[in-house]
Amino acid sequence: MKAVNLIPSEQRGSAKTAAAGPAAPSPEGSPFGAYVILGVLAFVVAAAALYVLAGNSITERKAELARVEADAALVKQQAATLQAFADFKTLSEARVTTVRGIANSRFSWQRALDDVSRALPSDVYLSSLNGTTSGEGGGSGLRGAISAPAIELTGCTRNQASIARLMSHLRGVRGVTRVSLSKSEVPDAANTAPALGATPIGADGKVPLTATEPCPKGSPPDFEMVVFFERAAISAGAAPNAVAGPGGASGGTTGPTGPAGDPVSERTVLQNRLLVSVVAAALAGFLFFNFALKPKQKEASDLKAKVTEAQGELDAARALLASNQQARETYRSAYTSVVRLGKAVPGDDDVRSLVVQLDSAAKRTDVDFRSINVGGTSGAAAATPDAGAAVVPLPPGATVGPAGFPVMPFSFGFRGQFFRLGKFFQRLDRFVTATNERIGVTGRLMTVDGLKLEPDTTGFPNIKATVEATSYLVSPLEGPTGGATAAGPAGGAGAPGTPAGSTPPGTAATTAIVTGASR
Repeated sequence: MKAVNLIPSEQRGSAKTAAAGPAAPSPEGSPFGAYVILGVLAFVVAAAALYVLAGNSITERKAELARVEADAALVKQQAATLQAFADFKTLSEARVTTVRGIANSRFSWQRALDDVSRALPSDVYLSSLNGTTSGEGGGSGLRGAISAPAIELTGCTRNQASIARLMSHLRGVRGVTRVSLSKSEVPDAANTAPALGATPIGADGKVPLTATEPCPKGSPPDFEMVVFFERAAISAGAAPNAVAGPGGASGGTTGPTGPAGDPVSERTVLQNRLLVSVVAAALAGFLFFNFALKPKQKEASDLKAKVTEAQGELDAARALLASNQQARETYRSAYTSVVRLGKAVPGDDDVRSLVVQLDSAAKRTDVDFRSINVGGTSGAAAATPDAGAAVVPLPPGATVGPAGFPVMPFSFGFRGQFFRLGKFFQRLDRFVTATNERIGVTGRLMTVDGLKLEPDTTGFPNIKATVEATSYLVSPLEGPTGGATAAGPAGGAGAPGTPAGSTPPGTAATTAIVTGASR
């Protein structure tokens, strides 16, 4: 059968064209404009939301900053009213620490003399004993080589081997780190005559020979040596986050072809429109971020830093307030401690009580108290006052000390037997004792800086002793209690539970009695 084309001949050309491809839609019917409008609206809504959120954050942080600053000001005001208690607590703790340090750093002369006497062999005879806590004032050239407590021994023995044995014995004494021999010399026979009136000190404090025969007959060696006690203690914002730009351009299927006969031109127009839209959106986002959102973010960031700083000040003020409140609660015990320490470290030289205490200690140890000289050179190094510091008048004979206390050097002499001398030094140390957290005070705080023992002219068994010591005072700027009273510190409110004019328990007796002497 023959095929017949039923399409009219005048329409057959347009049918071929339709078969070649679909007809392009008209530009007026494209949805691109609607997409642009929706994108602009979405951008505006998002920008407005970000801007409002940033503004709300600023408002909240301003309110928080004002609240924290108000709380900090209130807490600081409360802490300031209790600052006097904290200052007095600091004074009390500093004074207790200083007294404890001085008391614990004293060299035990009683133990040293006792141990050295027990270490002396029976054939050793001493003509003098000189003890010092530093290298100054020693009689031997070796003494100044080491700044540590040391005892210089001068005497004689039977032979050179006995000197070596003596050094070995002394090296085993508690605390001895070095025994240095300064001289060991056998004198000529013509020069062996003893000094007139010299009385030797033998082992264990005994004098086995007469005053006119200090050493064995013949030519025994004379020696000078130094025993060192070196181990003895003598006194610490994040930058705004970048706003990500819009995501990449959305890919899509190629739109319909352009008008019949020019599909490339229509595609180019659509691409240009899309490109212009993306650039416009990026520019709008850039302008919004830099001129609207970024200043808000910076302001919010600055406020956050201020809030953090104010919160830190508030926390510090709260900690200070808690510390001051605790100092106020413990004021009575701190005041009692300071008053008790006033017996050990008075506000003036108080030589009267010093003499009474020395005399009482001498009588209790059967030592003859012969003399006292106030002033001179102290074994504690004087501190150099700061430039421009106010000159504080001190009692006569006192100087500025290194431990925060003025010091008053003095020397005293007495006569007695060897072992009674050790008991006398032990009693001086017991005037102020520091055990664990407790400080016991029954008299003046003193340190023995040096001593010298020589045979007494009255003969055996008496020894003549000269002692260099240091007593301590409180600064006149502070006074015995730093201006505080039983009712409260200077410039502060009354202590809790303490009526005005009352005295904390245990303070009345300590201020009136000093080793049996009324002041």
